[in-house]
Amino acid sequence: MDFGLLPPEVNSALMYSGPGPGPMLEAAASWEAVAAELESTAAGYSAQVSGLSGVTWSGPSAMSMAAAAEPYVAWLQASAAQAAQTSAQAYAAATAYEAAFAMTVPPPVIAANRVQLTALVATNFFGQNTSAIAATEAQYAEMWIQDATAMYGYAVDASAAGSLTSYDEPPQTTDEAGQDAQARAVADSAADTAKAETQNLTQLAQPAATQQVAADATQQLGGGNVTIGPGGNLTLGPGLTTVGPNGTYTSITIESGGTLTLDGTLLILPGGTVTDGGTLIVNSGGTITVSNGASLTVGTGGALTVNTGGLVTVNTGGVLSIDTGGVVTVNGTLATQGLVTDAGTLTVNAGGVLNEGDVAGVNAGTLTVADGGALDNYGSLTVYPASTLTVDDGGTLNVYGGGSLTVANGGSLSDYGTLANSGTLAVDDGGTLTVYPNGVLSDYGTITNYGTLAVNDGTVTNPGVLTVHDGGVVDDYGHLAVNAHGTFDVNTGGTVNEYGSLTVDSTLNDAGALNVDDGGTLTLGNNGVLTVYHGGTLTVSDGGTLADGGALSVTDGGTLADGGALTVDTGGTLTNDGVLTVSHGGTLGVSDGGTLTVTDGGALSVSDGGTLTDGGALTVDSGGTLGVPDGGALTVADGGALTNDGALTVGHGGMLTVDTGGTLGDHGTVSNIGTLSNSGTVTVYPGGSLNDYGTVVNYGTLAVNDGTVTDPGTLTVYNGAVLDDYGHLGVDAHGALNVNMGGTVNEYGSLTVDDAGAFNDGGALNVNAGGGLSLSDGGALTVYHGGTLTVSDGGTVTVGSGGTVPIGDGGTLAVDAGGTLTVNGGGFVIVHDGSIVPVAPGGTLVVGPGDVVTVYPGGFAGSSGYFGPVTVAPGVLSATPPVPAGSPGLGLLSSPGLSGTSGIQPQVDPGALAYALADS
Repeated sequence: MDFGLLPPEVNSALMYSGPGPGPMLEAAASWEAVAAELESTAAGYSAQVSGLSGVTWSGPSAMSMAAAAEPYVAWLQASAAQAAQTSAQAYAAATAYEAAFAMTVPPPVIAANRVQLTALVATNFFGQNTSAIAATEAQYAEMWIQDATAMYGYAVDASAAGSLTSYDEPPQTTDEAGQDAQARAVADSAADTAKAETQNLTQLAQPAATQQVAADATQQLGGGNVTIGPGGNLTLGPGLTTVGPNGTYTSITIESGGTLTLDGTLLILPGGTVTDGGTLIVNSGGTITVSNGASLTVGTGGALTVNTGGLVTVNTGGVLSIDTGGVVTVNGTLATQGLVTDAGTLTVNAGGVLNEGDVAGVNAGTLTVADGGALDNYGSLTVYPASTLTVDDGGTLNVYGGGSLTVANGGSLSDYGTLANSGTLAVDDGGTLTVYPNGVLSDYGTITNYGTLAVNDGTVTNPGVLTVHDGGVVDDYGHLAVNAHGTFDVNTGGTVNEYGSLTVDSTLNDAGALNVDDGGTLTLGNNGVLTVYHGGTLTVSDGGTLADGGALSVTDGGTLADGGALTVDTGGTLTNDGVLTVSHGGTLGVSDGGTLTVTDGGALSVSDGGTLTDGGALTVDSGGTLGVPDGGALTVADGGALTNDGALTVGHGGMLTVDTGGTLGDHGTVSNIGTLSNSGTVTVYPGGSLNDYGTVVNYGTLAVNDGTVTDPGTLTVYNGAVLDDYGHLGVDAHGALNVNMGGTVNEYGSLTVDDAGAFNDGGALNVNAGGGLSLSDGGALTVYHGGTLTVSDGGTVTVGSGGTVPIGDGGTLAVDAGGTLTVNGGGFVIVHDGSIVPVAPGGTLVVGPGDVVTVYPGGFAGSSGYFGPVTVAPGVLSATPPVPAGSPGLGLLSSPGLSGTSGIQPQVDPGALAYALADS
């Protein structure tokens, strides 16, 4: 099938439908069990035959029995190896599926792309969406290529993994003419009792000597130690040859230059030894079995070659030793239930299989699984110091359930092919496991790392358990995935350095050091959970990326430091109980649908040069802190929400921005020493407080819902912006509240301008029912040209002693019906030329004791209000109030105003009033 012709919707649907890797893993486990059972049966069968023929039963009949049984044992062992290979292929198929699944674009992502394209096309009336449409189509093309690539790769891998070799029928172990042959053998034995011969073996020690042992014969050479010297050749045909006490030979030694070629069966009995210092070749159909208590040694300069179709079996209790300089090449099958020690060179070539079922060690030697070769480990395999185990590209190493592979201090395991672990893989302190390009490490069991695990552009998949212990290091320059049901633990003292890609779809627990370095990415999927525990650190360096689409938690005592790019994606959560810092050059983004929570005791700081952008939900719980120090930036984007129940501090030089469509809800404390820019909605709720020591610029809505805003800094309401105060708004000493033209302040609570505070109104200031505006001594409220101050029904404006309200040219202070403007003794109201203070019927303007209303030429003061120029200023009791010549004077105050029924109520001191009236 040409997957490149199919759109990504089809390819992704093909990959995401169906049962997944489960059936393949179940099949692999079943074949693994079959292989183990066949190995066990072969070992038991071989042990019984060896026990009978080597101890309690000897002679031609025993040898015939062993010869008849040996092909069946060989078939069992070969079938076990084949079953193990089938299991490995099933595991490889599952691994290929997991890799392809991880690479495939999820169907919802493709659907979202198509929906976005439809919306962009539908609203592209003037071509404004052209670039966005092109970008969306480019993303879709990338999805097409990515899906097709994944499917092509999976098809190739699955085809290779699914190519199985057919199984042979077991050989016959009985002879229908056996009873007749037995009778003849007894008669022949009686007739030839005196004709026994002893073979002269000395020729085998002479150069260029060759002994041919006929096919289908069982050798009975009367025992003895055989040495094959330089140039000597011994060929054993398809018959059975035994080595050991009461065997064909007592021992066999192959010296340098000597050759032993095996086409038949060589059975090393208990106590028997074969030492190879020359060349030992096991051809197709040939087998070597090392019994319990026997040994096969490949010495220095020796070579053991197991050709295709050949079989070497080391039974339980048997020993295969490869000395320094010894070479073992497996093109067929090497099956071990005994002890294997490798101080030389062991290579498993294409088509070769090494089944390790007991104890094996690479000790100062090398073990190589070449392209097409397989090492199946059911027992214990250790790579000792100065030793190397290499899995070449195309080679396979399987650690099955119950099996273990240990890379000891000074040992090295290099994976260029496939390493599948269903048992236990341990990298000791000082040991190294390296996954190279094209190499794959699949962990279905347990990996414990005290040394170094290096992923050099290779791939590690972990649906099992991977633990980095104290002193252990993981350096990932490739692809590391924590798959479904997998666990990745970084213990105290453990370190993970991510330079490639780390994908978490299950659980990652960090109590050590997890570093996302320059060029590295850490991605939490929908089901991914990453927890930074007490003492643990998660560091995103400059150039590093952390994308959180799952659940990221920093517990008490944990630390997250972001100097790169951290994004909480849709559906993702970041919960901080510890310390979260966005450092210089770092960015933290909360996408629409994402959630970031700073809990009680948690701290989030955006340092100099750092940026936090909230397009989702950012919550600071009670007891939590969020700090934006000098040079830091926090942005609540369109659709984002920042909820503060704790302490939010914008330091000097820091920047907090609420974009259009963004919201900031304050139930705790917000302290601004830097800049707070609002184009969205900022709400101070009951119990919440906003303390401005720096600059607050409001382009949107600032609502004080029974909360408190104190402003010793500068708060500016720009054109189109609104400040609704239902709580307590205070302009403290040296503070300034500026309402620009087009800006609006609606006062339903209490607004206080303290000593040296300034309220500059060039827009609209409305004191509504229940609202109050008070100017303390030294406080100033200025209504500029075009500005209005309206006191609605039930609203009050009080100009305290020393307070000042200048109303500029073109400005208006309006007292509506039911509203009250009170100028206390010592207060100032200055109505400039061209400005007015109208008092509607039912409204009240109260002038405090000792204050004097001065009406200048062109001005008017009456029951309906002031029309500038007019001044209400503290009176002078000892002298006549200064009234310019030609002034209408107080005589223009009509009787309704003086009687107090409406309009102006001059509550002046009687003496001051007398002076004023006398002057008028």
